[in-house]
Amino acid sequence: MQNGLFRNAFLTAAVVGITWPIAACGATGIQGTYSNQFVVLELKAGGKCSLSAAGEPEPDVCTWKVEGNKITVNANRGLPVEVFTIHDDGSLTAGDFGTLQKTK
Repeated sequence: MQNGLFRNAFLTAAVVGITWPIAACGATGIQGTYSNQFVVLELKAGGKCSLSAAGEPEPDVCTWKVEGNKITVNANRGLPVEVFTIHDDGSLTAGDFGTLQKTK
């Protein structure tokens, strides 16, 4: 009986040890700067981001989170929440923003 308990505890620890870093890296792998000719979105550590559009003197400070293949960006100036789709090639798209490519 103790062998079964030990085996189950070991397997649980192994699964958690393998999957936790993968889950934790999901968001960090998406961090970086994305842009097109009109918009620059910088996803930073800790869920912080900045979003600037052509002609704006300063970027909006915002927050972001990943859920599946979606990134939700919440600007703090009362602007609507934007939901970006993460594509297989690493690009992001959202409504009026068009396609943003990772540049850094």
